[in-house]
Amino acid sequence: MAKNMTNWRQFAGYVLVFGLTIYAVLLSGVTVSPLTQDEVKQTMAEVEKQNQYTRHDLSELRAFLEQDDGQAFYTVNLYQFHDEANYVDSTEFSGSGTDAYGRFSSVMIKLMLGNFSFPIFGSEWLGLSDNEWDRMVIVRYRSRRDILNVFIDDRFVDANQHKWAAIKKHERFVVQAKHLPELHWVIFIVLSLVFGCMVYRCTRRKEV
Repeated sequence: MAKNMTNWRQFAGYVLVFGLTIYAVLLSGVTVSPLTQDEVKQTMAEVEKQNQYTRHDLSELRAFLEQDDGQAFYTVNLYQFHDEANYVDSTEFSGSGTDAYGRFSSVMIKLMLGNFSFPIFGSEWLGLSDNEWDRMVIVRYRSRRDILNVFIDDRFVDANQHKWAAIKKHERFVVQAKHLPELHWVIFIVLSLVFGCMVYRCTRRKEV
């Protein structure tokens, strides 16, 4: 029984490491084609229908999508939260602005990961300096196509009630930082080493 349990744990470990390795490879090895003008036109029509909830700057978003080069980019986000969540059309939720943003983030992170994107840095230590921001978050998106897929997802639209109940003020900067080491290469190297060690241990046990 104990031996079977050990074998199952090893198998689960192999599957986990292999799956994460494939995810890292997809981040680095898949070339995303830039959005075509027809795709931008079609998807912007969807965004416009939802904009009473999402509150995008439509002209800015359209220009951003029309200039798509298929490359990864980062968003640097600065947030100032309401002391109490400001839900305009709902009495179902309450709490602080930070609580409301937590509800939005729980949905947003799942959507980002499903589109090969993820936050790489977040901090609430901004209060230690002389500024008005409560939090900073840096997110890496694999492509503009991926962020657009997030924007038109119904789960994102629904979660925006929490976002706007939370945020008193928000600034976002979009950058492409090719001089920085890409995180997925670090993940790939680490997972490859872990997978290799697991295979080595399994082989050694069989030999013994």
